[in-house]
Amino acid sequence: MSAVFNSPPAEARWYRQFWPWVLLGLPASAVTGCLITIWIATSNPDGVVVDDYYKQGLAINTDQGRSVRASALGLHGRLQLDADSGRIGVDLAADAAGAQLPPALTLRLLHATRSGIDVSLTLAGVAPGRYEAALPALAPGRWNLKAEAGDWRLDGSLNAPHENAVALLPLVQMVPAER
Repeated sequence: MSAVFNSPPAEARWYRQFWPWVLLGLPASAVTGCLITIWIATSNPDGVVVDDYYKQGLAINTDQGRSVRASALGLHGRLQLDADSGRIGVDLAADAAGAQLPPALTLRLLHATRSGIDVSLTLAGVAPGRYEAALPALAPGRWNLKAEAGDWRLDGSLNAPHENAVALLPLVQMVPAER
């Protein structure tokens, strides 16, 4: 006696039906999306903006002294980005009598959210009150600017690539007196 095996018709097999693929496709797409998300998260880590935020928070009063000194000297400036020539320039002026402008200026460009792409430049004096250096490529977004030399500092903010000129001023914050 031989067993008779009757196979279902070809159109009745499960892999030829629509609904099993829909039911398998939903969890499969969720797993695929999860794997893609894990890959993106591991290949593009977000850096901490400041590693020692507490220490820098305590040091803010020390940093204010540099802004107070810039204010006392009457320092103010204007930063200009020239993408055509590939240069970054700062025009610096001092309103106080006898204030000496430095021969070079340190400019720190600090990205607002990604500390890994921060840039520090030394701008050389090319004329009295004029400082220039090569313009690095800046990622789009907000950049905090700190121009400093000696015991003073000027601050500004730039929105790249929409702005190409910004003012640099002393950032003097008034600390309320203790009661």
